[in-house]
Amino acid sequence: MLAIIRRHNKSIKKHRILFLLYCIIIGLVANLSVVTVPIAVPLNIGNVAALLILARLGPLWALVCFVFVASPLPSFIAIILSLIQVVLFNIYIKKNSSNTTQISVIYFLAAVLIIKMFSLEAIKDNLSFLIIYSSLSTALFIWSIKAARLLLALYVNNEQLRKQSLQHQLSFRVGLYTAIPATLLITLGLNGLTSLELVKQMVHYQNEVNSLKDNIELKLNDYIVKIETIVNTTEKQVTKNTLKLLVEQSPESISSLVTDENGIVRDFYKVDANTNNIGNLSVADRPYFYLVKQTKTSFISDTFKGRSLGDDQLFAVSTPIIRENKFDGVLQLAIKLNSLLTLFDKHNDSISHRILIDKSGRKVWGNNVSGDIGSVWTRPKDSEPMKDTFLRKSIFNPLNPITFSKDAHHFIINEKVGLTGWELYFFIDTNDLFIKLSIYFFLALALITIILETSVRLSKRFVKNYTQALEQLVDYTQQWDGKTLNSKALNLTQSALEIDTLAHSFINMQRRVTGAHNATISSMNEVRLLNEELEERVEKRTRELEEERDKANHLAAIKTRFLANMSHEIRTPITIIKGFTEQILPITHGEVHTALCKIEQNTSHLQSIINDILDAAKIDEGKMSIAEQSVAIEPLLNSLSDALTVLAHSKNLTTQLDINLSNIKYIKTDPYRLKQILLNFISNAVKFTQKGTIKLVANITDKNELYIAIIDNGIGISSEQASSLFHAFTQADSSTSRDYGGTGLGLFISKQLADAMSLQLNMHSTVGIGSCFSITLPEEKLINNVAITHDEINIIQNDIIDWKKKSILFVDDVEDIRDLVAIYLKDTGISIDFGVNGEEAIQLASLKHYDLIILDQQMPVIDGLTAANTIRAMNKNIPLLLLSADIFYDDSEKNSSFNKKITKPFSKQQIIDTLQYFLGENQSTYNKQKKEDDILDNDLTIEYLKTLPNTLSLLKQLINDGEVKKLGHELHKLKGTSACLGLSNISSCAAHLNVKLKNRMITLDEINELSTAITDALLAENEK
Repeated sequence: MLAIIRRHNKSIKKHRILFLLYCIIIGLVANLSVVTVPIAVPLNIGNVAALLILARLGPLWALVCFVFVASPLPSFIAIILSLIQVVLFNIYIKKNSSNTTQISVIYFLAAVLIIKMFSLEAIKDNLSFLIIYSSLSTALFIWSIKAARLLLALYVNNEQLRKQSLQHQLSFRVGLYTAIPATLLITLGLNGLTSLELVKQMVHYQNEVNSLKDNIELKLNDYIVKIETIVNTTEKQVTKNTLKLLVEQSPESISSLVTDENGIVRDFYKVDANTNNIGNLSVADRPYFYLVKQTKTSFISDTFKGRSLGDDQLFAVSTPIIRENKFDGVLQLAIKLNSLLTLFDKHNDSISHRILIDKSGRKVWGNNVSGDIGSVWTRPKDSEPMKDTFLRKSIFNPLNPITFSKDAHHFIINEKVGLTGWELYFFIDTNDLFIKLSIYFFLALALITIILETSVRLSKRFVKNYTQALEQLVDYTQQWDGKTLNSKALNLTQSALEIDTLAHSFINMQRRVTGAHNATISSMNEVRLLNEELEERVEKRTRELEEERDKANHLAAIKTRFLANMSHEIRTPITIIKGFTEQILPITHGEVHTALCKIEQNTSHLQSIINDILDAAKIDEGKMSIAEQSVAIEPLLNSLSDALTVLAHSKNLTTQLDINLSNIKYIKTDPYRLKQILLNFISNAVKFTQKGTIKLVANITDKNELYIAIIDNGIGISSEQASSLFHAFTQADSSTSRDYGGTGLGLFISKQLADAMSLQLNMHSTVGIGSCFSITLPEEKLINNVAITHDEINIIQNDIIDWKKKSILFVDDVEDIRDLVAIYLKDTGISIDFGVNGEEAIQLASLKHYDLIILDQQMPVIDGLTAANTIRAMNKNIPLLLLSADIFYDDSEKNSSFNKKITKPFSKQQIIDTLQYFLGENQSTYNKQKKEDDILDNDLTIEYLKTLPNTLSLLKQLINDGEVKKLGHELHKLKGTSACLGLSNISSCAAHLNVKLKNRMITLDEINELSTAITDALLAENEK
């Protein structure tokens, strides 16, 4: 079997595959232009491609080609006839005969048989149509054989091409390359002409359908308007006189009734009726009632015979009665169907079969052959529409796709009449259309035959004029040995501009090649010398770059270590200053208390500056870590709102909140870094705003993103200044640092943090109006709810643990830090041991069990990291906390022995929160002490408030005496002390008066606001 296949098919090679693809593309394009109308003979000239492949490469190759080329054919019959063409052509080429008569007769008989068996009834039931269809298909087969023979003469192998003259090859190619596009255009033209002919008929009948449909809709709409007008103009119930008037207005109306809301006939009127009283008849089961009640709209029913209304076919028009927005019944008008039939044209029944049916399928109007009016219309078996529609995407068809009946005797137009649910059908005969399409097919086939013959003959004469000159040029080139110029001149007997140009170019090329040969040899030596020199330079420069790289790396390492050491050396004393200030601040009074408040404020400011510088260094080193977690958004915004309120009141600025979070409860982010960004926005807004409002905005955008913005009425930023705003150590203006303070690092750090957390940071500003700084969290970082974590469960469960039973080890080489922690934890009941270096920590941990160990990072003898690794090897379960001022240490590394990191400087609350996380809150001791501290703070506030009336009297006396300097001093003290004790209203009033005092002397009336704030504070304290 394999031997037979190999003997009759060519082997697979690249040029044969390319030839196959070329034939498939040409054949596929040609058959895509085939008319898809079911009664038209397909002009499938693309089959020539399969015939050509069969003759050149064999049956298997032809089968592959046929699968693609035949795929666009519109019907099963077209594919079967195409397959018969391939089989008969295979027999034809094996006989090697030029006579096509015998093979054509066989094809004609086969076509008649196939069409009679499988074709549509419109063709096979008509003998004339059957013969026409078969004859045209046979003529196309004969043309395909001739075209394939011409192409076989063109597409031959290389050996055969060498035996053909140039004139023969070019003449066939020019002729066929001219004929192929012309043939494709004619095929497309036939498609267009066929489509236009069909569309022309469709337009005629579609216009008739549309006109008829419009008339029916107009008539029905007139009835609806009439009864709706009566309902809308009748304020009370519709009476029998109204029904009588409604019926007698139109002679085609037969009766009218009105129902209540339950479908019981309230009144009824019928023309020429003995009695119009039909009792409590219910029509609730009638569509004209229950459908109107459901939809509250007017309704047109199907045809019916009414109860007690005679034998006439009727249809009903009904409308709802609405009183005070409540359904109160239905007004119905029954109309004779004969009145509607006067709209229809009863002529031209021979042209088409037409019928109008209602929703239930009953005949409203139509030809006599379609049944009686009012009877259920049964569609003839073969008049069902085909599944496929035609000319769906044709450029020649501006209308809807065309539908044919299954027997192809008609094409069908179907339109719905308004909102009634009635349908109008037109069935148009296709006999005349078949005759026209067959004529178009014959003319197209004749035209492409003439073009094919003419193009080949004309191309032979055209090519002959140029082949002689080309042959002379070939002889001339063959005489050249590639090294010396030809001694014999080139004289062409007949030529053209292109051939002369080619000849002169070849002669010039001879000259250039000879000269270039010598130049190439001499230049090779120069190139070799240049290459050697270049290699030496590259090696030298590479060594220099490596030295510069090593030097830069060394300097970067030095800078990194310097910043790490400076971080430790600076943050440790800040921790001590802040810690001891926090401890003594609640128990001081008067000027000492005010001075301590200033120390705390300036220490925090210094810490903020140092943090900015160190954060910038971490960003520069690429060691800024981000720790994302699920964060409750509402507490975060409340914290920001509190910070904004405090800062804004300090400058007598008002605040405004615009928060709408929808159902978003949590976000996935690094809470510390996000708050750092937003606090920087708030700080800048307050800093650069002298008067006005600071607004905090938080909402969910249309893209389901969280948008948080700080909007101020400050000095604004120009577009030129904004371009450098996010650069390190840069401010909008050179005078900004002098006038407002700051390092110029805040926005640079905020931008870098936002990029690291995949957040979008934006800024909009107008000089003199204000600025808006915003941060946007993408949708994937928003969470509707979040499950409670394992650590939170542990904390909840450990809330009842008594810290008196707990012991911790705190190790730091700075004695002041150890003293500060001892003060922080003295009232918690915890047993605490201290160590000064890592060696002591290891010794103490080996001798005693601790519930928690806190280790400083940088210590003498053994550092905290080494000690932690050793302790972790001894006891894997003990919690280890790192106390660090090193900005470059990353505690998130996988090999870290620490459970958590506390960064210097730290506060008492940070230490307490950390212990609560690992040990659980002490209900009996810590909370009690905390309550006592609150009582102490409250006592201080009460004592301070008692002094304020005297202070107010002093201020009034200084105003009367005109003592501006002393007055300013007293207001400044009042502002600072009140702020430290949480009396924000008094502090804000004092600050406001102090600002006014810088410009002019304040009056006694202006001090009333301060007097009111003091009175309110005293009353509030008395109520407690």
